[in-house]
Amino acid sequence: MTARGFLGGGFLSGFGSFSEIATNSISVSGNENLASTSLVRWSSTTDPAGAKDTGLSRNAAGVVEINNGTAGTWRDLKARRGEFVEDLAGGTATVLTLRNSNATGTTQVQFTSAAATKSATVQLDSGGNMVFRNSNSGGANYFDAASGGTIFRNSSFATMFKIEENGAVRIGGASGPTWSSGTGDPESVVTAPQGSLFSRTDGGASTTLYVKTSGAGNTGWTAK
Repeated sequence: MTARGFLGGGFLSGFGSFSEIATNSISVSGNENLASTSLVRWSSTTDPAGAKDTGLSRNAAGVVEINNGTAGTWRDLKARRGEFVEDLAGGTATVLTLRNSNATGTTQVQFTSAAATKSATVQLDSGGNMVFRNSNSGGANYFDAASGGTIFRNSSFATMFKIEENGAVRIGGASGPTWSSGTGDPESVVTAPQGSLFSRTDGGASTTLYVKTSGAGNTGWTAK
């Protein structure tokens, strides 16, 4: 039986009633036009008159939302696979946006194995940093695409290795020594903690590698 026949030809005007009385599968032949404020809703029980917990509605022009039966209260989607296509002749388009409406929370995409024993996540934390986390084998490892460089962390989220914005590599924690490169003598130019290395790209036989033998500022470099 078609939806139109089920309602005696009053699908549009009786759409609210339709959601209350349709207990079996229905089919629709042809187009059905809904008003901008119309909702398709599901009951949380086998009784269609029960409390509604899932719905479909128009959010904006060309946008459909999944909600809890109340427009604007968004809910979840489960699907086997998905494809997002943007037909764009030149320029740049946003194909997929993930947004956390709570400014203090963390937006996260999680990848989980079929047995849910292994997982990895990509997060945008409240500081605006991208965090990549692997939580397999009972532990966790992270790296952040942060504004100050790329940080590799241990399971306690402590910095173990970092690629600075200027290309220098930092090891052994947030205040550990660095290995950087450039032209000229690093003395009074390159700031780094004691134990750091500097590779001089225009150096000679004994002025190519420098070691920071003292201090935490830009002095204390010794050519090796």
